[in-house]
Amino acid sequence: VHDRLEKEGVWTQPGRVHFVTHSMGGLVTRRYLEDYKTEIPPEKMGRLVMIAPPNGGSEVADFLKNFPPYKWLFGPAGQQLTTEARRTDEATPWYDAGVIAGTRGWPYPVADLLIDGDHDGRVAVEKTK
Repeated sequence: VHDRLEKEGVWTQPGRVHFVTHSMGGLVTRRYLEDYKTEIPPEKMGRLVMIAPPNGGSEVADFLKNFPPYKWLFGPAGQQLTTEARRTDEATPWYDAGVIAGTRGWPYPVADLLIDGDHDGRVAVEKTK
């Protein structure tokens, strides 16, 4: 990510740089912003908006983590989406960040059996925070 943004001159162009992500893209972007915060001009950093990020993991990943097709399809990233794997002390963001989380499990009614509380069928609202 950093090499591509540098190549495109994103951090040297006029204006602030904002990120809008979906699902695991939020985790990737958060990691990038933390790892490269000393190389990103603070005045250039805009906001991060994350749509349905599994910041606290996903109960669906917990349920499927040992299922061979899931392991084959999602590989190590799928194992990193479990609630246990996401139970880490991440740094407080140095940028403005917001989360948009869904509360309708449709079209995933089976998720009601795996996820407590409001959810979007993949991630509980509480796990997006």
